[in-house]
Formats: sequence, C-alpha cells, structure tokens
Amino acid sequence: MPEVAAAVAPSGATAVSLAGGVPAGAAAVAGEPGGVPAGGVAVAREPGGVPAGAAAVAREPGGVPAGAAVPAGVAGLGAALPSRVVPNAEVAARLGVEDGWIERRTGIRARRHLGDGESLAALATAAARAALDDAALDAAEVDAVLVATFTADELMPGLAPVVAAALGSRAAAVDVNAACVGFLHAVDLAAAMIGSGRAERVLVIGAEAPSRHLDGRDRRTAGLFG
Repeated sequence: MPEVAAAVAPSGATAVSLAGGVPAGAAAVAGEPGGVPAGGVAVAREPGGVPAGAAAVAREPGGVPAGAAVPAGVAGLGAALPSRVVPNAEVAARLGVEDGWIERRTGIRARRHLGDGESLAALATAAARAALDDAALDAAEVDAVLVATFTADELMPGLAPVVAAALGSRAAAVDVNAACVGFLHAVDLAAAMIGSGRAERVLVIGAEAPSRHLDGRDRRTAGLFG
C-alpha cells in the first residue's frame, strides 16, 4: 500500500511527486498564507522503490491486470516561501483596528507576500525542485506537470509550462484553476493519469499569490490574506 508524505507551508509553493506501488515520496508546498499551497507531483515506476520524502506515482512492474487501477502515492515533498513577512500590525493599521483583532478572529499573526521582483513562477519552480530532489527524480523523467493556481504571473502562457521550462522538462504542462481546492484537484488528476496508465511520473505544484487581487481595506478578506 503506497504511503503518502506531504509538507505544506503557510505561504509559498508546494510540489508533490507520486508513484504507484511504492513508498510515498516528495511533495513541496509554497504560496502566500490564505492561498492554495503550491506544489508538484511526480509519478514513476516502482522498481527499486522511491525514497521517502518524495512523491512519485508509477506503474507496477509487468503492468496492471485489465480493469485494475494502478495505485499511486506521494514520493517526495518540497516547499518555498516568499521573502516578505507581513505582520498583523501592518494590516491592522490599514483596517483601523487593534493588532489583536485579527489574531483573535483568525489565529493569524503574520502572512507572507511576494516581494519586489519576486515571481510566482520562481517560487513554484523552487518548490518543485525540492520535491523532485526529495523523490530522487530528474525533471526529464516527469511525464506531466500540473500547477494549481488562480493567481498566475500572466494570463498566457500558463504557469505550468513556464515552470516546466525552468525545470528543463518537456512534459505536458497544464494549469488547474480551482482556487482553494485546486491543489486537491491537481493531485486527484495526477493519480488518475497514473491509474489509467497515461503517465508514470507526475509533478503537481500548488502556488498562489492572492495579495495581487486583494482589497486591503476589506475587513472580510484583508485580515486573512493581508
């Protein structure tokens, strides 16, 4: 039974690597607090197993009996965070409330935002590299790159092909835009690709920067996202 190991950072990017019939592997998560973790998933064949800390999904040696799904598991984990820390005091001053008002209602003391010159693509790429390293996989071995995000750097091209190119991967690369549940959908899609035999290694990344679209004066959202 494949095991699953994952690490999620409050903000930054997340990457996960999946593998069928092997120990769970690598996953990296990054993104801004309140957003969807960024990440990557890789799927690979079972021979030799996959090192813990990496998420890789692969077919079992010899193929799978007709009608049977290939089991998938996480082979590695990785995470990346933006550099800028935004404490509650900064947000509270903007909203005209006390510093403790935000923490009492949300439990949040600080969140992170992308700094000047930082891109979500770079953050997602860093998380993906960490996950692949944790899974002992090379980007060239990945069959597909899925990036869950609704705050990509540009409308086109999508974030996934930009990250895949930065990693040196020629795999199919697709964005999954489903906001808070995007990363879960991306992992589910990766597992389905592996289970159907359409892929052996899939890198799944979740990356968000909601501060780009935030109304800093709205108490309903600014207290969470900053």
